[in-house]
Amino acid sequence: IHEDSGNPPQITLLKNDGTTASKIYLKGATNFDWEDITRYSNDNRHFLVIGDIGDNSKIRSHCSLYILEEPATTSDTTLNFQELIYTYADGPRDAEAFVIEPSSLDLFIFSKETSGSTVYKLAYPYTGGFAEPVTTISQNMITSASVSPDGKELLVKSYFNINHYFISKGSIIDALKKDPTLIPYEAEPQGEAIGFSTTGFYTVSEGNNVKLRFYKRN
Repeated sequence: IHEDSGNPPQITLLKNDGTTASKIYLKGATNFDWEDITRYSNDNRHFLVIGDIGDNSKIRSHCSLYILEEPATTSDTTLNFQELIYTYADGPRDAEAFVIEPSSLDLFIFSKETSGSTVYKLAYPYTGGFAEPVTTISQNMITSASVSPDGKELLVKSYFNINHYFISKGSIIDALKKDPTLIPYEAEPQGEAIGFSTTGFYTVSEGNNVKLRFYKRN
């Protein structure tokens, strides 16, 4: 997990009980407003992507993604990361959620809006440039998203609900064009994170003394 604006550019590895296992500082990175984190694999290597994509006032000329090979849990600082800078093709957007499509490694960003959401695409291999709008969905105030380890399911979370999609033939865009299933969810003080595991999913809220919650797959 990570913290957002006003906090150090670091990621924290949590144990299943919510306690801290380790912290890794990205030396030279900037935490303007980190909002989401995801993981992908390519050629038997595992990578983390951190989204510096928050923009409450919609004034940023560009946003950043920090990409690094998944570090050892014994690390405490890393210099080995790439900053990918991009701009939205249709102007500044606030966003707090993104996922990577396992079949193509294309990256999809969900805008955070009070009425629906626009989904933007950065094609793999990532070179920055413009994030292009590719579809819209009706869910409001999206704060996080996660793809299952097998690449067959997608969860999209807001402050109020969690939508579940099946990813057929590996296409996230095709999945988002279908009606989702609403997942039971216990509201959190400021729920802004979700992450799949092999047996369910985790959520956690922004704030102090919050709980790491686990929802077991039925």
